[in-house]
Amino acid sequence: MLSPGLWAQIDRTEQPNRDETDSPTLGEDQEEPGVSVWDRLMFGGDLNLWFGNVTVIGVSPAVAYDVSLDQKFIIGGGPIYQYTNWVGSPGDSHMFGLRNFAMLTVFDFLLVMGQYEWLNYNYQNDNTRLNSHALFLGGGYVEHFDSGFFYLAFLYNVLPMGQDSPYFYPFDIRTGIFF
Repeated sequence: MLSPGLWAQIDRTEQPNRDETDSPTLGEDQEEPGVSVWDRLMFGGDLNLWFGNVTVIGVSPAVAYDVSLDQKFIIGGGPIYQYTNWVGSPGDSHMFGLRNFAMLTVFDFLLVMGQYEWLNYNYQNDNTRLNSHALFLGGGYVEHFDSGFFYLAFLYNVLPMGQDSPYFYPFDIRTGIFF
């Protein structure tokens, strides 16, 4: 009972060295050490300006999540607001909505994009408000920089457009920036 030590115990300062093959590896569903959700979030959006027979001013701020940690696969969403006024028209139109999107960089400069939109707007400048849905698919150019990216996308609305759609054509050009 008064022995100076027990042979079965190992001193904590004398831990055996683990070679690198015994070290635990990150699984596909585990986060990299030191990367938080806040490190993956990006903020930005789109700005729409059009002047002429029709004046359009729109803003679409968005929050994006960098799934791949290298800006190759981004998902996000945000609100949409657009003001429209036609020359000679007695009133103007205010459109509100929400959007969700996904962006995949295929090559260093090529982007594939999909965006779903729900819009609420007044139809032909009267007090009737309508809802509209659009699903835009397409691709474009992307330029990555240290803390974000800029994109220019050519999109096509694959959902059928009725005559009361807020869009005149199924084609749309989008540009935006995220930081």
